Amino acid sequence: MRIIKTAVLWLVGLVAAVAAVVLGLQIIYKLSPVALSPETVALDERAAKVPVVTENGYRAYGLLAPKDVDPVRYGRCLVDAQNSQREERQALYKASPSMTDKAAYEAYWKPFTDRAEVAARGCAQGGAYVSLPKALADMRIKPGMTAAQWQALATFTPDPLIVARAEAVWAGDARRLGAAPDAPMIQFANLIQLERWRIARAVLAWDSGDRPQAVTAWKRSINDWVKSADDTLIDAMISAAALSQVMIGMQDAVSRSERIDNSTAEAALTALVPVESMPQAVADSIVTEWQSMSALIKSMPTLPSQLYLTGQGDPGVLVRALDHAAKLTYDVNDTLNRMGAANVQTQRSVLAAARGKPVAQSEWEGLTTGCASLGKWEYLCLPLLRNPTGRILVGVNAPAHAGITAPDYADYGVRIADVRNLAAATRLTIEARRLALSGTALASFIAGAPAGMRDVFTGKPFSYYPAAKRLRIELHSRSSVLGDKDKGYELAL
Repeated sequence: MRIIKTAVLWLVGLVAAVAAVVLGLQIIYKLSPVALSPETVALDERAAKVPVVTENGYRAYGLLAPKDVDPVRYGRCLVDAQNSQREERQALYKASPSMTDKAAYEAYWKPFTDRAEVAARGCAQGGAYVSLPKALADMRIKPGMTAAQWQALATFTPDPLIVARAEAVWAGDARRLGAAPDAPMIQFANLIQLERWRIARAVLAWDSGDRPQAVTAWKRSINDWVKSADDTLIDAMISAAALSQVMIGMQDAVSRSERIDNSTAEAALTALVPVESMPQAVADSIVTEWQSMSALIKSMPTLPSQLYLTGQGDPGVLVRALDHAAKLTYDVNDTLNRMGAANVQTQRSVLAAARGKPVAQSEWEGLTTGCASLGKWEYLCLPLLRNPTGRILVGVNAPAHAGITAPDYADYGVRIADVRNLAAATRLTIEARRLALSGTALASFIAGAPAGMRDVFTGKPFSYYPAAKRLRIELHSRSSVLGDKDKGYELAL
């Protein structure tokens, strides 16, 4: 019995000693706040130059506004209404029923949804919305399209008013409606549908013999989408999808030609040049991720409370206790510094991936939550460290183990490299048709293709099947345009 009592006393004493050490360390941390790092300050300065809300964002949001309603005014009206409701929701959000009670949760949010519909009708001023031909949504541009399919797609002419509005969007500046995670988003689908029509019209112009017009149209499309690729990460991915479709049109039209003259070939190759700026564009777009997440953290000093309680109903005594502990040990600046370091590394990894290079695990060393050598027991030492809550939030151990504020973005870079691979194949096709190569001469040219006309990832020539006259392209990330990465795609040549 005495042994048990002694063991219990030792155990209680050990727990008390650990608690005392933890408490003492946390008091020291609290009394010695962390300053923002130069890296974080530099990110803040870069983010401050990125527009958050733009007139062009309103214009894009109002693309399908009624004919007599200015799209910018419509977009501004709708965004103002949505932002007003968002502020109201934020004030009431903690009172929201638990998402596990689906009926109560939906009933709680229904009034907001209904009011959003009323606001939209008011912004439309009673007018009827303009619309795009349904076929532009149903018909997709994919590798292997026939001349007849291109011709059919080109015949679905949109309302000239929508085309003019879209041209203004493409020619304008950044398209943003806010940096908050729940800020309104423009309908990219409408712009993509209009782009399909533009591409098909260019293919039709090429097939009819007006090659300068076709190349000029493709060049305009490429410039339009590359220009907006660094607005946000979503813009970069939408641009990648649009560019893929533009180049499918170019490559297909050129491959069906026996020969193209030097001036046409040079113009087509020049049109493709901006695609090579996409790696830097997607890396720069990560700054808007910093803009959003850092703004969220700076505006919410009780962030741990929000994470534990928001939309979850009554959290219970234990969760409330953890919440209070998290708030007491939370250090905003330390969290921002860790998130800033992760953001900069993300930019580097995305840039490397977009250039077709592998992202080494070693590049993420130094961004751990702490005590990484403990493996799965790593989090046991967090109470002894500064800002344990912030470390968990950022929580970067490697790209595959990203935290809430530093997700894994490397795959987005891979998608850009896949787009550049398509550009390389398109260049190869243009050069092959300029030289009017066929048969063994074509196969030999592909095998010894110059830089810029080879696989971006390996630097090796593309696979070519002379009997089928098909060029085989490996796909490293799934694409809504090009297909699944395990299957890749083929181009006629």
